[in-house]
Amino acid sequence: MPQFLFTVEMPASKEMSSPGYTSAWIHFENESNTTLKPVKTCTCYQKNAWLLPVENGLHVLLALSSMAEKHNLSYSDLLLESVIDLSSN
Repeated sequence: MPQFLFTVEMPASKEMSSPGYTSAWIHFENESNTTLKPVKTCTCYQKNAWLLPVENGLHVLLALSSMAEKHNLSYSDLLLESVIDLSSN
């Protein structure tokens, strides 16, 4: 089953803020958590990387891309033709 892999940059803050990330990243993270909370088919591998099934993950991919653009964060999305299993790592 094909999947999308979505990653977004996590820029470090030049100032010493609480988690050490820019406000753009913190806003993106908060918005993405709210958006992804009801989505059961999404797998989060890192704070900035998600694996989404193609058949019902396109709307999530578009939402994440839109949020990254809104906060001027670089992102990448890849279409993976076969299933990858990272759960053993």
